[in-house]
Amino acid sequence: MKGKKILLLMSMALALMSANAQEPLKLSLADAKNYALSYNRTLKASDLSVQKADAAKWQAIATMLPHVDAKLGYTNLLGYKAKLNLGSRGGDSELPPSVLSDTSAMKAIGVVSQMMGGGGATEIEMNPYGDLTVQATMAFSGMQFVGVQLSKLAAEMTKLNANISELDTKANVTTAYFTVLVAEESKRLLESSKENLTRLHETTAKMYEVGMAEQTAVDQLDVQVGLVENSVKSAERNIELAYNALRLVLGSNETKIELTETLDGVLANNDVYSTATSEFDINQNYNVQLLNQNIELSKKQLNLKQWEYGPTLALFYQYTTKTYFGKSEGFNMTPPNTIGATLNIPIFSSGERLSKVKQAKFDVKSAELQREDVVEGIKVQEKQLRFLLKSAIETYELQKKNVSVSERIFKNTVQKYELGTVSSTELTTINNNLVSAQGSYIGALMDLLTAQVNLQKLLNQL
Repeated sequence: MKGKKILLLMSMALALMSANAQEPLKLSLADAKNYALSYNRTLKASDLSVQKADAAKWQAIATMLPHVDAKLGYTNLLGYKAKLNLGSRGGDSELPPSVLSDTSAMKAIGVVSQMMGGGGATEIEMNPYGDLTVQATMAFSGMQFVGVQLSKLAAEMTKLNANISELDTKANVTTAYFTVLVAEESKRLLESSKENLTRLHETTAKMYEVGMAEQTAVDQLDVQVGLVENSVKSAERNIELAYNALRLVLGSNETKIELTETLDGVLANNDVYSTATSEFDINQNYNVQLLNQNIELSKKQLNLKQWEYGPTLALFYQYTTKTYFGKSEGFNMTPPNTIGATLNIPIFSSGERLSKVKQAKFDVKSAELQREDVVEGIKVQEKQLRFLLKSAIETYELQKKNVSVSERIFKNTVQKYELGTVSSTELTTINNNLVSAQGSYIGALMDLLTAQVNLQKLLNQL
């Protein structure tokens, strides 16, 4: 009995989990945009680029801050004893290479030799020891300051590129969302035509049975119904393709997506006339802002080349301590504290630095010319997109009227056909005209929405 209860509970739990798993993802247009901003893989890559640019900025800043390094060492000369003959300069002097290469140590030995005034060879124990060295360094140059500014500009440009990617994603999501709605509207219109033709086909078949219609009329309508059925199936495939495109730009793996907005609602809330007449501030365009930053980047590159004429100052402090593992300290000439400074002053490079400066100046001029060229192109593009939107509005309104007129003509023709005053051929022609008008209307509607999205993208209004 308990086993049956457990199985029943498990079945209910699985059924509940299955129901939750099949719950569709419901999205308005705004929800779809926000979803894409969170899950779109292109935007994720852009966000990583922004984080990388921020890390590079701090890397550049760190070059002007202190660097501290520590080193641990162990030396064992395996019982070797240094022999020092203080009697003469030319006597035996058996010292390890580390002492012979140490200038300060050799000077100290010379002083000791003079103080001792000669004598026999002296043995110095070279006991094993461990040493710890800690060194702090800092370097200053104009190139470092310019490098920090360059890294900040690069980070800002990366963020602008991320904004461009975000705007592209919003435009793609909006277009994909509209495409789904338009595809569903196309299917609705085709299904309406199919219902009308199916009803006429059934009526005609009955009329044929009582001798009031010809077989050719039944056959013609049968063919028309089949053609519309194929169009409906094609529309269903188009809807699935549109949903797949929407999933792709959303970055979603959801198998079921439900759009909460309708085409009529979108058209009612979508003021295309306002978009067509809205003002355009070209400085708000991300591409123009990116070009402005590119000019600043070229100028900083010029400053970087000019600072190659400047000096570089390096400072360091070093602390060293030794621990001997023998009975005595032995020979130790290593100072515990050392400080130093180096000033590097460029003097002559045979025109190499001058050539780099000239090239950087040319890059600045090229960046300025590129900005002027792109700005003019964007202005032309803005005029062209406004023209296309206004033309799309006019075409859409005309096709909308055309569909309305074609529907009235079709209804009147059906009434006449049922009264026997119109032939099946004329009815078929009128129906084809209606389907063609509906197709033109759907095309004009998609052109209208696409033209608006393109202009909104340029105006940065998405």
